[in-house]
Amino acid sequence: MWYITALEGVFKKKGMLSKIFVSFFLIIFSTSLWAQTSGDKFKVVDDARIKCTYLLEYQRDSTNKESINLEDMILFIGDSVSLFQSMNSYLKDSIMRSVQFINASVALAQLSGYRTSFAYQLFKNYPRKEMSFVDRIPPHDYFLIEQPMNLFNWKTGKDTATISGYHCQKATTHFAGRDYIAWFTTEIPLSEGPYKFNGLPGLIIKISDTRRQYIFKLTSLERVKKGIRIEFPERNYIRTTQKKFDKAYRDFVENFSERLSRMGISLNLYFTWYKIPHPHY
Repeated sequence: MWYITALEGVFKKKGMLSKIFVSFFLIIFSTSLWAQTSGDKFKVVDDARIKCTYLLEYQRDSTNKESINLEDMILFIGDSVSLFQSMNSYLKDSIMRSVQFINASVALAQLSGYRTSFAYQLFKNYPRKEMSFVDRIPPHDYFLIEQPMNLFNWKTGKDTATISGYHCQKATTHFAGRDYIAWFTTEIPLSEGPYKFNGLPGLIIKISDTRRQYIFKLTSLERVKKGIRIEFPERNYIRTTQKKFDKAYRDFVENFSERLSRMGISLNLYFTWYKIPHPHY
């Protein structure tokens, strides 16, 4: 979870003994999250036919080129709907939904190994040509952002390369203030890709911004033999826009100690935040 990772980093940077506090925070948060997740209802929207795994390499601090982190991300592709999220987030959710009873210590033991910097879920609905972005700002707020899929004005070039074993063609686009270079393959004629990226005449095998602060690269692709359901969590969402969610996200980071207090944790320490990555790049 990106906020826990950032918290641990801050205390390490300050040279403070943080393990007890962080463990206490994780116990409370994990138990709260399990209680909410276990009560969620899920609507089956499709069955996955293909599972793609991407390695995301990202620069955690935009001012420090050495602050490189890696995380596995997965893309489940069905006939009508796809789902993209972090591997650890998917595994964590699966554990929480499968456990019938859990206490704080079990929650910590089960979930501490599945931390992620990207807790969102992104659904692409092909018939509706619409994306649904689901994310959470602790302790209780779930947000839903709906956008059209055709966000990208692609320019394809003649350059080719072999990437991850596939013959790829180059394409470029501008999105969310960044220029991107994508490599797609018509060997897999699916107009899909990691994160929100889509709209090319083949699966995106690799894509990165020109500053190379975010790089997605396909590491595996497999056809799903046993049915994996793509399920949309039905919650009391705050429906919002990208701009408003970004503001809420920034407010959470800037006022984290106040939010901890609302969760019943008293923190009488001064600390500064790392430049943690925004989930929307």
